[in-house]
Order: sequence, then C-alpha cells, then structure tokens
Amino acid sequence: MSDSTLPQPNLQFAMLIKAHISEVIQVGAVADGVRTHFSLQGGSIKGPRLNAELLTGADRFLMRTDGVPFVDALYEIKTDDGVMITVHNSGPALPATSAGLAHTTLRFTAPTGQHDWLNKANFVGTLKAEMADGYVLVRVDQVL
Repeated sequence: MSDSTLPQPNLQFAMLIKAHISEVIQVGAVADGVRTHFSLQGGSIKGPRLNAELLTGADRFLMRTDGVPFVDALYEIKTDDGVMITVHNSGPALPATSAGLAHTTLRFTAPTGQHDWLNKANFVGTLKAEMADGYVLVRVDQVL
C-alpha cells in the first residue's frame, strides 16, 4: 500500500466556540517572536453533543520570527450539566483560505463520564477572529 492509497480522513461538526476577548496585553518581544496575551472571559460552546459556557482562560498568541502566527489558548468550560472541561487550542495559524480562516488542533481534558468521548478523539479548529467585535469563533470538527 502506498501513501496515496491511504483513506482521507472525514470530519464531523462537533461544536462552535465563541470566545469573548476581555483584555489584550502586548507582552512584546520574546526570544522566538512577539507575544500578545488575549484574556478570554465568557462565551458559548454549542454542538450536537456538547453545550457549555466558556468561563476563563487566555491565548498566549505568538507572532513567530518566521512570520507564522501561533495560537496557544488554554481555557475552562462548564457544560450545561455542570462538568468542568479544559480546552487547549494550539498550532500555527497561517490563514488557510482567502477568507483569512486558519486551522488549529484542539485537545480536551474531561473527567470520566458522559463527556470523556472528548478525551478519545482528534479535533480540528477553524478560526475566525472578530477583533473589532471582541470575540473569536472556532468551528470544531472531529476527525473520523
């Protein structure tokens, strides 16, 4: 079997995250680029298997010296049934489309139970920053 005969992965919509940006801190030059700290406070997560509220977190965004923007967001969400889950959204975020959308990888840390399916899957995020309106949208798709 050659590499080209491996099946292409399929994606299935998992959720839409709307993260409100509460504060922007220009950290400035660091060893590998220029860092900006985006405080996240509030927001919503809506999907067929998960509905939650974004509580708090931050994106320690880095514009690398090679010109590649790098997202490193870590935040806590609380599901409608009261379960706390940690979300880590990271990766190089070069716009992949003419619409300026970028892709990242999401990892969830959920306790054992109804939401631990999140711990066992791979997720891709498609990001759209609406900075003028103070939020970021992340479409999250599960890789099947």
